[in-house]
Amino acid sequence: MTIPNLPSLQVEEFNDVKEISLGSSHIAILKGNDPETEVWTFGLNDHGQRGFAHEDSQDGDKWRKLDVPKDGIIKQVACGKWNTFLVIERQITE
Repeated sequence: MTIPNLPSLQVEEFNDVKEISLGSSHIAILKGNDPETEVWTFGLNDHGQRGFAHEDSQDGDKWRKLDVPKDGIIKQVACGKWNTFLVIERQITE
């Protein structure tokens, strides 16, 4: 298993990348500034590792934005072999 070919050039839309994580067949990045941090993924999704449940890897050669909960700030991304984990800081309201 390999990540689809990624051209070696700057992706202008990603000039504000905070963090990059690599899995065995996918990549995830955090981009933007708190609280507007976004998660983008690239690569295979045959095990749901890009966060798109029940979708095959037909668009594995395209970057896609992951929809994440809006009730917190994404602080970290970590890719495993077949998964992507997010650390989300949530505010406790009393």
